[in-house]
Amino acid sequence: MVKKHNQVFSPIKHILLILLLKQDIKTFHFYNRDFEYFNDPPYHCLNPFSDHYMERVIEKVDIIHCSRIKKQIGLFHCNCGFSFTRKPEDDVNSIYQIKSVGQWEPFFEKIESYNSLNPSEMERLNDLKQKYINYKIAKKRSRPKNPNVKEYREKWLELMRKYPHYSSEKLRVIDHKVYTYLYRHDKEWLNKNRPKVKNVGKKEVDWEERDNNLLLEVKAAYKKIMEKEKPTRITIYSIRREIERPNYLSKKTLNKLPKTREYLNNIIETVPEFQIRRVHYAFEILQKENKTITEYALKKAAQLPTHCDQTVQDEINKILSYHQAC
Repeated sequence: MVKKHNQVFSPIKHILLILLLKQDIKTFHFYNRDFEYFNDPPYHCLNPFSDHYMERVIEKVDIIHCSRIKKQIGLFHCNCGFSFTRKPEDDVNSIYQIKSVGQWEPFFEKIESYNSLNPSEMERLNDLKQKYINYKIAKKRSRPKNPNVKEYREKWLELMRKYPHYSSEKLRVIDHKVYTYLYRHDKEWLNKNRPKVKNVGKKEVDWEERDNNLLLEVKAAYKKIMEKEKPTRITIYSIRREIERPNYLSKKTLNKLPKTREYLNNIIETVPEFQIRRVHYAFEILQKENKTITEYALKKAAQLPTHCDQTVQDEINKILSYHQAC
């Protein structure tokens, strides 16, 4: 189509475009021939270790889509066992990716140790050396880490014997590695060997009971924070860090927990409220250390800016007046 190549279009749009160009389906099939991308066959074999290197011996090219560069490339298979890809715009002597080396792997292994070749040979094989390294990395990633399927089957059957009343989901929690391996590499067998036990439906939550229990936790968390030597601001996040189930304090859940929500609204501090508490803490510290108590000293000890909220400033003035009166 005339838009981006990675979009899917309705067949109706294709038909309309063909009619607009006053053509038919046969015309588009003619221009969609594979060899149009890479000229006419046969094509060169680029295996440097074969006796037909750079000779036209490959009779066919397969056009495939490369997800990495999001375009079509050619896949060339030679009878010698060497396979590679090439982009349409590249030179006939270039390789984009090595796909298979077949019986030539021992020869390609030696490429990595070639360090003292003459300049002409080094230039020719240097690019191929990197392509082969990339091929080995891709091959290693695609290979299963542990091909012993029987071992994982036995482990799964052992889990089923050990926990006869557990469903597949519960067994997966116990040994996630075994389940994941079988799901990816032996799914058909796994589906035939699942426990017959069905999952028990979720129990209905008693929100009133949860509200009462959570309220006790939040009150204990508030007390713990307030008893800390250095002041910590009371926020929803500081409370969450102190309770066993922090996810219960999400906005969605709190809508079902009215008592806990109301208590939190009463104890959560604004920035000025927290700054006032820090001023009182700083005043006590200065008194214990017998230091001169001034507005500057209070703000510095409480880590406040020079110009702070008016309510905080009023509290500082009140403390200073009280101190001078004493």
